[in-house]
Amino acid sequence: MTEIEKAKQFFLDGIARMEREEFSVAEHAFRKALTLAPDRASIITNLTAALIKQHKYQEAKALAIQSIAIDPANAEGYLNLGLCHAQMREHEAAIANFDKALAIAPDYAEAWLNRGAALKEGKRFAEALACCD
Repeated sequence: MTEIEKAKQFFLDGIARMEREEFSVAEHAFRKALTLAPDRASIITNLTAALIKQHKYQEAKALAIQSIAIDPANAEGYLNLGLCHAQMREHEAAIANFDKALAIAPDYAEAWLNRGAALKEGKRFAEALACCD
């Protein structure tokens, strides 16, 4: 089995663990995949999501930035970065990243939802309501 095939197996295991909400096990699987394929934005993006689910926002933020650097059209990377900012109460930065995700994927419901939540936290209620439309 090649390194890429091994990385794919770890990646798929990580995805399955995320679906079962086994976030620390998913993190471990994604880290193994990443050692075998360090330049894969998809692995980094999913590792970031696993870290966010475990409230490891600083590390997740750094990885989200790394995934975006590898793939600037990575809407999930911007979503993850926005989620980190939101959890760190950096609402304007969160909104800016949700906007970047939406510029790439205008129908990205999770980005709209989180943009609205960040606007609400920033007491920008009319704009938050508009995100529901």
